[in-house]
Amino acid sequence: MSVTPTTSLIADYSAINYQDKMQINVLGSIVVPESQMYDEEDDRPPIDIVTVVDVSGSMGGERIDLLRLSLKFLVSEMRPQDRIAIISFCSHVETVFELSAVQDKARINALIDNRINATSCTALAPALYQGIVTLRHRVNANPVGSLVLLTDGFANEGDSEASVICGRVKQLLSGDKHVFDATAPHIDRIAAAPSWNNVQPGSKVAKGGLFGGLLGKKKKKNHHPAPQQQQQQQMQLPSAPLVCGSDGVDMANVDTRMLLEMMDRPGQPMSITTIGLGSSHDQAMLSAIAEGAAGMYYPITANAQVADVFGEILGGLVSAFMDRTKVTLTLAPGVTVPAESVFTGGQVTAGPGVIEFTLPTDISLGERRDIPFTAEVPALLGPDERWTAMTMTVSYFDIKAKAEATIPPVSLEIERGGTSTREESDLLAQNIIRRDVVLVMKQAREVARSSPEKARELLEGLLTRVKASTIPVYVKDGFISDLDQALASLLVSVAAMDQYAMGSAWSHQVQRGNAAMKSEAMYANVARVQTKMKSKKFMMR
Repeated sequence: MSVTPTTSLIADYSAINYQDKMQINVLGSIVVPESQMYDEEDDRPPIDIVTVVDVSGSMGGERIDLLRLSLKFLVSEMRPQDRIAIISFCSHVETVFELSAVQDKARINALIDNRINATSCTALAPALYQGIVTLRHRVNANPVGSLVLLTDGFANEGDSEASVICGRVKQLLSGDKHVFDATAPHIDRIAAAPSWNNVQPGSKVAKGGLFGGLLGKKKKKNHHPAPQQQQQQQMQLPSAPLVCGSDGVDMANVDTRMLLEMMDRPGQPMSITTIGLGSSHDQAMLSAIAEGAAGMYYPITANAQVADVFGEILGGLVSAFMDRTKVTLTLAPGVTVPAESVFTGGQVTAGPGVIEFTLPTDISLGERRDIPFTAEVPALLGPDERWTAMTMTVSYFDIKAKAEATIPPVSLEIERGGTSTREESDLLAQNIIRRDVVLVMKQAREVARSSPEKARELLEGLLTRVKASTIPVYVKDGFISDLDQALASLLVSVAAMDQYAMGSAWSHQVQRGNAAMKSEAMYANVARVQTKMKSKKFMMR
């Protein structure tokens, strides 16, 4: 069965007086219909998954059991043409299973049982670096590739400063072979390149609002002895002797020469999804890594959520449809669209009469992607019953067909007569508010250190506007809760508000293009729902 995506453009005005210059809100949408096209055996595109999992001491007990079950669940749902790699880390890095086809599931499960055991420290960075190189420079790459990083603590072996780890991740994704030099760029957030597109589903938001679940939680150390203290973004680069031929980076037992040799191969598309267990992991770092590699960050506050998250991740992978989705807006003379108003989570390029951007995440079967933005329309010399303000063209890589494709362009037509008519659209309104909540969160975070009062004014102003809006109550309540919690965290400390906005707002809102993140149904598709059900059932065995 073929699948034909559709696009649309709507504005909050259907008619504008031709003599008026006006600012309007616009919503561009891409919809991929649900399909059973991947139901038949061996029909869906094969996938490559590299799992990088924490087996430090704090992962003992129920957590390590859930981790084993989660890995076995992934194996159980994969087909012979799919490939998986399992890399574990504690005080050292171990390759439990090389990136290979899932041919002998019993053998892989036995390796999981025998070699996934909780012990000692957290060499997160070396394991992550190895996982990225393994996936990005894989040979005979399958069309869909994703790295899944799971941890419950802070990095305390090898690189341990979040900004350094994010900097090296950016270097690895760009193929920079100087990545293991003694110095690395310190970077708090990493921008995704257009070709690295995510195939992950949106995550179920923790209780307490769209950005909830992370408010004001004090960072803790791992529950085991460690040679370094686990402090967020306060560690210095290690001065230990070089390991395995690295050029200044403590890489535990990872052979950097081998990684550099692998980096001679061509780079392949990939994403990174990060999972943080409990309240003692580095939320800001995991969020930044996922955002910079076109992935999703999942904060898990209860062990029972593990099944949902792994089901969602796999469901998104197996239903991936549109990759490298590029949107081009061709504007009528006099129409302008500020690049900063286009809410995509990716980089927007503005040129004369043209706006272009590539979506940072892939689009799955049954998924809707909404992109809100603002446009300035000019006054006209005379009336025009069907004035075309802009045209939207969408091109993408069809993962199933392994071919480039283009969706027929759509236009935004507005009547330019003697009157102006406003059109009410809940979908458009809640997307504009979603955008503004994230942008105000970001702005408040930036000004809070110098002027907490200004940050409070920004949040309170938007809160008033949200409360007065006519969007559906269940959506409004989620946004109100988010803003209330941001204000509450600001009263605790600037650092608490910063952590709340960074670890939660960005991870769940910037990276997604759905209308109502509070509602799981808005981003759930058949594959995700079915896979989550399978995951829960598997965990109960």
